[in-house]
Amino acid sequence: MTKFNSILLACKVPTALFPCQLPFYTLILTISIFIGCSNPTKTEFDYDIAHYAKQLRGAAHPYNNAQRIARQKAMLTPRMGQEQLALELGLEQIRSGATEDGITTLDSLILAVSARNKEYDAPLIQQANIYRAMAYLRLGEQQNCILNHSRYSCILPIDSSAVYSQYESANKAITSYLALLKKDPNDFESRYLLNLAHMTLGTYPKAIPKEHRIENPLFTTKQKRIVEDKAMEKNMATVGLAGGVIAEDFNGDGQLDVMTSSWDMDEHIQLFINSGKGVFEEASVRAGLTGIAGGLNMVQTDYNNDGWVDVLILRGGWLGLFGKIPNTLLRNNGVNDNGEISFTDVTVQAGLTGSYPTQTAVWADFNNDGFMDVYIGNESAVTGFKFPSQLFMNNQDGTFSDCAKQAQLEINDTLSNKQYIIKGVTASDYDNDGWMDIFVSTRNDQNFLFRNKGPSNEGQILFEDVTKKSGLAGPYHTFTCWFWDYNNDGFDDILAAGFDSSSFNEGKSISHDFGKEMLGMEHDAQKGSLFKNNGDGTFSDVSKSVGLDKILYMMGGNFGDIDNDGWLDFYCGNGDPDLRSVIPNRMFRFNGTTFEEITNQGFAHIQKGHGIAFADLDHNGNQDIYMTAGGFYQGDFYQNIYFENQLPLENNYITLRLIGKQSNSFGIGSKIKLTFFDGKEKRMVYRRVNSGGSFGASSLVQHIGLGQATSINKLEIFWSGSNHLQTLYNLDINQFYEITETSDK
Repeated sequence: MTKFNSILLACKVPTALFPCQLPFYTLILTISIFIGCSNPTKTEFDYDIAHYAKQLRGAAHPYNNAQRIARQKAMLTPRMGQEQLALELGLEQIRSGATEDGITTLDSLILAVSARNKEYDAPLIQQANIYRAMAYLRLGEQQNCILNHSRYSCILPIDSSAVYSQYESANKAITSYLALLKKDPNDFESRYLLNLAHMTLGTYPKAIPKEHRIENPLFTTKQKRIVEDKAMEKNMATVGLAGGVIAEDFNGDGQLDVMTSSWDMDEHIQLFINSGKGVFEEASVRAGLTGIAGGLNMVQTDYNNDGWVDVLILRGGWLGLFGKIPNTLLRNNGVNDNGEISFTDVTVQAGLTGSYPTQTAVWADFNNDGFMDVYIGNESAVTGFKFPSQLFMNNQDGTFSDCAKQAQLEINDTLSNKQYIIKGVTASDYDNDGWMDIFVSTRNDQNFLFRNKGPSNEGQILFEDVTKKSGLAGPYHTFTCWFWDYNNDGFDDILAAGFDSSSFNEGKSISHDFGKEMLGMEHDAQKGSLFKNNGDGTFSDVSKSVGLDKILYMMGGNFGDIDNDGWLDFYCGNGDPDLRSVIPNRMFRFNGTTFEEITNQGFAHIQKGHGIAFADLDHNGNQDIYMTAGGFYQGDFYQNIYFENQLPLENNYITLRLIGKQSNSFGIGSKIKLTFFDGKEKRMVYRRVNSGGSFGASSLVQHIGLGQATSINKLEIFWSGSNHLQTLYNLDINQFYEITETSDK
């Protein structure tokens, strides 16, 4: 045993807590353990976030528009043959936010090339006109929605108070789109964007030629708004690019706070502390977050079981080889004597190392030891470079060991024939056997479902790929995903949003297919997939039967209960990096049978959505929605959005904070079953303690709608990790309960 212990010491993993332990047969087998469960030291791992940010500033990756503009200008010369470079320069200027410069570049290009009157120049002129139309539409947004921002900006149907006061750019966009449609009446991208431009001026639909008009309830029906954007009033309208959000009680005062990130490596994490008086206080500096930059996504947990919520920040997604940037684990230190919260970067000492492009991870107690582990899905988007997924098992001493290879979870391993662009990971116990399983979505190929088989005889946690037998293989080309029990039958289902851009024809964006959908036409865009758990280890795609065979082109999304009726609803943060992809974010409410689209009741924001969290931020009994808005190019920024719920509190609810003892401290992964009478109907409602979707994190405190229930007959908690069953009877409604783990046995 001497040699075995010495190798474990080199791996910095205590023998008694080693989560990937195999029997000691030979020294060779022992060495394989060390290789498989890695925990690199600081000398093996460059963790200098400022250094990575500096590298990105000088890199010519597709989203570093300022750098690309400088290079293209240096390459331009007066000689012939530079037209394509000038076209690209104009596009980069628009992407960078220098929209008027981009328009000037494109105007000069169109004038010069048109003067030649050569037939072979037609495609170039057409592309320049497409970019110019987009630029005018974007310039109108910048002048009106961003610089003159209000709570109704950019939300369809456009409120009279949000109609553009600076209308010249929108008028030029309309002229440009009419010219494009004259050349190609089947250009549904231009047709949709033409209708959108008219909406911004208040001239929709009457001023639009009948042959180009799109009349759809999403655009035409003005209903009472369920939500209103109160970010400005709440001091939370921070401006940024795509990023993550966490709604959580970080300082333990009973009020839900908000933490946001931006994938811009020059922007630090922001923390908004809920004052309980209707506004939020920006507390990032005092919390020690000014040096913590970037982050396309964030997920929370309590990795050390001290009762304070910690945060994992994920970086590098979409950037390929430029995305080899470390993630960051922030330990919540709790509050000081002044009641102020602070965080400490513990990434290196925790062993959460590696520099792979990612934006998705999920925390769960995979080996049922009462401590949270984390699975990270990495992107392999560059031919010849494979970035394996990572399963960091908690060593119970503040450190982690990567055991993905031994657990058979190392997607994108060196032996696989394919490379997967992993975009979403989520965890649940889909077969109710007491072990947390994993679902993985990939943008370029199939999905994966890994069933947790528990430990082997040697104590090694193992997963089985059950994708094919479960009916989830596809290929589906998905992005945002989550487990949820949408139909309250006790088995967790899966929603996975389609995100396949390979079907876009003739260089069109998602707006082309969205326009066709709004006209009731067939289109090529992938739709969302709702996989119903059949309770026997298989899933069925029920999207069409429940009303979800629609474009759910989500870069972010999450679920909650917007009306407290006990059925889960969800909000889609739609779009992609293309500036033409300005389709509205969409909201769906479940009635127990089908999903009703209620997008036009205040939710149809047309700026790109990313991280989304459902949370009762104003502590009034119904859930609000916070969303990080903005895209990926340097000029595609926008104010974040706080949709305050305006519904009267007609349905009842209960709020539960689980406190684990043998289970992890927040009971993450635990299953909740509520039995109550909604009027005369006996109902069961199920929830799993998690933070929701794979982009954006709702609170671990569970807010559960009860409909018209006047009391709760029975509350059952199936504690994750310990597998204890705890039962409570006759709970009051509209109350907050903290429930400490015990066992009925």
